[in-house]
Amino acid sequence: MRALVTGGLGFVGSYVACSLNQEGYEVHVLDNLFVSSLQRAQDLPGGINVHVDDIRDEGAMIELIKQIQPDIVVHLAALHYIPYCNVNPLECYDVNVRGTTVLLETITKYCDVKRFFLASSAAVYQPSDTPHREEDPAWPNDVYGFSKRAAEYYCSNWSSRTGTPVVIGRYFNVFGYGETSPHIIPVLVQQVLTNGQQIKVGNISSRRDYIHATDIARITCELINLAIDGVLLVNIGTGRSYSVDEIIESLGDLSHQKLEILQDPKRMRKSDRPNLSADLSRLQSLGITPPRISLTEGLGELLARGVGPYLSPKLEKYLGDK
Repeated sequence: MRALVTGGLGFVGSYVACSLNQEGYEVHVLDNLFVSSLQRAQDLPGGINVHVDDIRDEGAMIELIKQIQPDIVVHLAALHYIPYCNVNPLECYDVNVRGTTVLLETITKYCDVKRFFLASSAAVYQPSDTPHREEDPAWPNDVYGFSKRAAEYYCSNWSSRTGTPVVIGRYFNVFGYGETSPHIIPVLVQQVLTNGQQIKVGNISSRRDYIHATDIARITCELINLAIDGVLLVNIGTGRSYSVDEIIESLGDLSHQKLEILQDPKRMRKSDRPNLSADLSRLQSLGITPPRISLTEGLGELLARGVGPYLSPKLEKYLGDK
């Protein structure tokens, strides 16, 4: 069985590629190196095939799909750092919507994929104080969320036209070693490791559901291996949310020091939703093993190991609203 992982040199993509490799798939990863690098390819297990191309390049996609003839595709390639997407909306739509369209239509013409997985996002949901169910209104409050909702619609339509089973996994906030984007957890951990006790942050009361990259990769692989018909839409999170100040408190406890919070206006987001957490009823009904790695355990790993060498310098200036 051959697997293609788009965005496979990115943060989550590299974890998914390793999981599929461990399951015995012949794994091919595709990446345009926008926020990743070939350095990461050297850290992947032997036998994983690396292709440097862009999903928006129709000619390159035709050649790649004809060459690989994948049995499954896990589509992770996207622009997903929300502050960057808000400043570059046309690029966001071009990658996340048109790129997805190019990939799917190329698959339709040149190979027989057995299952397709779209990594979508909890950002598609209308802001709410309660845990999100898959049936909740999908009315995003940012450009990235709208682009992912559009990709969901296209994948659903494509499944109806081709008869190919599609799993749409709505990822909640993924964290762990090796992030490429300056999300809140790697930024906080870096400050604890380098700046000492004073921690600069933006919004501190907003709550998020944080799931470790190891768990998200395992669950993604379990879902792609399910025998389904049509489209399966499912939340992938932990079912519990934490505020930024709770994360800082945990980092202080783990590092045995009292951390001082300094709110930085440059890091504030006006559009930041108050709460984002997953209702996992559907995931549990599928018999999927729930997440195993707690937030505290994951934070401890990062303090001991560091956040990794992959944070992209292209995104450093996009910490808040611009």
